[in-house]
This record gives sequence, C-alpha cells and structure tokens, in this order.
Amino acid sequence: MTNPVSLMRFLEIAQKGSMRKAAEFLNISQPALSQSLRELELEIGFQLFERTPRGLSITPEGRQLAVYAKVLSNDMALLKDAVIAIRERRDVALRIGASASVTTRPH
Repeated sequence: MTNPVSLMRFLEIAQKGSMRKAAEFLNISQPALSQSLRELELEIGFQLFERTPRGLSITPEGRQLAVYAKVLSNDMALLKDAVIAIRERRDVALRIGASASVTTRPH
C-alpha cells in the first residue's frame, strides 16, 4: 500500500509545479523529495512526471493519481480535525450518507 506521506509529497510537487518549491514548502531537502518521488513511481509502476530541461511536466497518469491524492488529503485533514476534537472531548458531528434506494422501502 502506498504511503500517504509519499502521495502528499507528490501532490505538493504537482501543485507547485516545481521540485524546488515543493521541497521548500515541505521543509525537506530537494534530494530527499526526489528520492521519495522515485520510490513512489517504482511502487505504483508508472511515471508521474516527465523530466525535461525546462522542469517537470505531470503525466496523464500523474493527473489521474492527483485526483485521488486530493481526496486523501481532504480526508486526512478531516481525520486530523476529528482527532483534535476527540482529544479535547468536543462533540463531533458524525455524518452518514445513504442513497434514496437505501432509505426507502418498496411497497
């Protein structure tokens, strides 16, 4: 299973459009970020960025993965908020969704 930290790093590179800018934002070295990206690409089995003399260009596969990484990022933020609320013993609203077919009975 892919490490969420690696996915968040990939997403930051994609959003910043630059390895250097992403490394600065994440407060890690550029070589460490490059290594993390290489390891992620090896794990998932496809290239996320084209490396060109002008910099990085996200691949079509990278764009697809970025959609899911954004969902994961949002879910992780919600999880963090929930953990803080639980730690502080605040009431946490639990939202449960169901489609109409689940909530209605046939007659």
